[in-house]
Order: sequence, then structure tokens, then C-alpha cells
Amino acid sequence: PPSLATAPRPSPKPPVAARPTKLSVTDVEKLVRDPYALYARRVLGLSRLERPDERIDARARGTAIHSAFEALAAEWAELAPDAAAARFATLYMDALRAEAAPEALLAREAVLAERAGAWVAQMETARRRDRPTVLVEQAGELKLGEVTLTCRADRLELVDGAVNVLDFKTGRVPTRKEIELGFSPQLPLTAALLMHGGFPELGPRRPGELAYVRVSGREPAGVEDVRSDGAESAILAETALQGLRDLLDRYADPAEPYRSRTAPRFQSERMSDTDHLARVREWSAADEGEEE
Repeated sequence: PPSLATAPRPSPKPPVAARPTKLSVTDVEKLVRDPYALYARRVLGLSRLERPDERIDARARGTAIHSAFEALAAEWAELAPDAAAARFATLYMDALRAEAAPEALLAREAVLAERAGAWVAQMETARRRDRPTVLVEQAGELKLGEVTLTCRADRLELVDGAVNVLDFKTGRVPTRKEIELGFSPQLPLTAALLMHGGFPELGPRRPGELAYVRVSGREPAGVEDVRSDGAESAILAETALQGLRDLLDRYADPAEPYRSRTAPRFQSERMSDTDHLARVREWSAADEGEEE
């Protein structure tokens, strides 16, 4: 070739009128870590096409865990204390079947579901000792200038005048450092919506615990990672909200590009849905030292 110069990092600059005016809390994480991924999905309107031989393990498992938690919360008051574990396992397996999980996956998950159910029953019993009001899959939104921030909270617990925010995971959970640096703003931004009346039925509320609940059925079967509590949650929430306002101000400028992988150190090692489109392998090795 005439030159061995590497391809440049994609940096599209769509007109402001074409930029999204509604962002979910997970969209904000994309905007922080990989703006190009948000550009491809929300500006170009592209979505990943699943291959015919696509493995559905991770997707099906994540959907099933959320579905089982939601159903168990609705049934909890009617359940006998010793029936919760088996009920969660049944709800989980039923949800996997509804996702058309293959028989090989169902056989493997049956054992994991039993172990996960036992752990979930213990967790639910412990968390309900203070008799919280439990709300699941709650939709909220908050207007920030021309952009509306939205979220769907996996679980909110109203107890002692505060609201705990829980997010269910089947895979890796963000570290405390990622949250504090703004690379995983989902829980703090949900807390910010609570503080500013973003959940209409609740009104302005003080955030309590911000926690991830990871359930796998493996060893350990589940982990409850509380990332902040009380006054610290409010500080994280306001910090995340101000960070988002600053970010939105930047992207209101037509000269601000949607770069690919702006924070490679905080990216998952697994390729994202848009890495091939962004031709990451052509430029990332040479660009690795230019992390922003």
C-alpha cells in the first residue's frame, strides 16, 4: 500500500437534530464508554442481527432471572417460608422455556436453578425483615433540557423513608471505581431520578442502598454487592446527574463526534455489537495509548 498508516478511529458528527432526545440510563453508559455504539443504535437505527447458530445462553438466562424475581416478588406474601426456594427455581425454569432455551441448556440450568433458588429465598427473607414496600420494573423519567432521561428499575424497596435501588445481574457487576468515575452510572442515575421525582407514583425520595444482586447458581450461588448507602448514595446520584448534564452539553455541539471506544480500559473484553462496524481491529492497537 502507499502508506502503512492505521485507519483512524471513527468519529461521526451527525447534525444535532438527528441526535437522540431520549436516553435510558443504559444508553448513558454507552455514551460514556463507547459513543459510537449509541450513534449506530440511536442515530442510524441499526440493531444486531442474530446468527442462525447464535447461542442464547446469556440472553435467556438474564431474561429468566429478571422474570423469576418479578414473579416471586408478586407472590411473596402468599408463599410459605419453606416454599420460596422451590418456587423461584420453577419460575426460573419456566421463564427459560418461554425463551425457547434448548434442552441442553435446560438440563444444565435445572441444577443451578435449585441452588439459586435456595440463595434467593435467604436473600428475600433477610431483605424483607424490615417489611419494605417492594416495587419491581418501575419506569421513571426526568427532563434535562432537550433530553429526557429514562430508566426501568429492576427493584425499588421503600423502607424507613428511603428507597433502596437493586439491579439484578447474571454476569459481571460494575466495580465501585467504575461507578465513582462515572463509567457505570446506571444505579446513581436511577437514584437521581428518585431524588428529583422521576417516579411519579413515589414523588421525590431519598435514596438508600444502591446494590447489585448477582445470581448464577454456581459458586457462590448469589452475591449481594451494596455499592453505597444513605448519604453516600445521594452524593453519587448528584455527581452522576451533573456529569450527565455536562455530557449532554457537549453532545449539543454539532462539532462533538461520537467516537468509538473512548474508554478502552473500561470496555468489556468481549467485542460489542458495533465493533465490527467501527472496524475496531484496524485502529485500536495503535490507538490504545490515547485513552481519554
